[in-house]
Amino acid sequence: MALLQVAQSHGVSRARLMAGSRLRADWLMHENACVPVTNLYRLIRCARDEVDNDNLGLHVGRVLHINHRDEICYVSRISCTLREVFRNFPPVSRVIGELGKLGMVRRGAEYHIVWEPVESDPVVNRFLTDMLFSYSAMNLNTLCYRPLKILGLMLSYPRPDDISELVSSYGSSRLAFSQPISAIRYSVETLDYRVVDTSVNIHDSRLAWLQEVFRSDQQTDAFTGRLKQTITLTLPVGQPTVGKIAARHNLSRRTLQRKLQERNTTFRELLEGVRRDLALHYLQDKGLSVKCTALALGYSCPEAFTHAFKAWYGKPPQAVCRR
Repeated sequence: MALLQVAQSHGVSRARLMAGSRLRADWLMHENACVPVTNLYRLIRCARDEVDNDNLGLHVGRVLHINHRDEICYVSRISCTLREVFRNFPPVSRVIGELGKLGMVRRGAEYHIVWEPVESDPVVNRFLTDMLFSYSAMNLNTLCYRPLKILGLMLSYPRPDDISELVSSYGSSRLAFSQPISAIRYSVETLDYRVVDTSVNIHDSRLAWLQEVFRSDQQTDAFTGRLKQTITLTLPVGQPTVGKIAARHNLSRRTLQRKLQERNTTFRELLEGVRRDLALHYLQDKGLSVKCTALALGYSCPEAFTHAFKAWYGKPPQAVCRR
């Protein structure tokens, strides 16, 4: 957990923090472990008291940015512009759970990254706001070739006595405190900024690699091949449904199901087959990590993907990763 990591860097005992926040060791066995919200809030308060630094959230946001570099690389591999990043980025609920709502809204010539926390406690509110905004701003700036200028920062917490680290983190952006809502402001023009193209690229030649993966389907049944391509492009943003895929092909849900029935298959079987085939392609040919492959296939976490992969191939995905 990034907060424990940062607190330890300040000389605070991990065991002391865990005891004070009533954290159980088994909750932290893997990076995607879920910690009860009440215990997380206790941990934030304990860490703040022990470290005595109001900018703890900014520090944790930086650590999260580094720890989640796989997700950043993954997003850059399926996106060409920042606009596509917002469309393709994994649902925020996977990241912040029950802590609040983080989203993007359009405001005339601007768009805002808006954060609405559930907890009203000022210590928790400031920590979460600083953490998420630091993490989000660094991610977006890393993804683009051109630097993203922040037009302004609206913060729901009161103005601190010392804002020097906030200014250092967000540049000379205009800071507004005690606002009804917290938001980072960007120009709409930045949505068309090009995303850095990583060396191993899922979107290289866009549909060319998809056509190669499903070449046999295209030759035997063009309709099934097109469906598989559509499912592949839809997977990163969540579980594809019959209705969504049918709409992409200008078909009704019933017509799509009938066409699949004529081919002695179902949508569930088709979806499972696409995931199974793509899993090997991503891990071996594209060289993606297990975490990025799980995201690309629409799984909520690597553990769910690992469970499915073992059912398909009788071994964990780590056994077939390209070295």
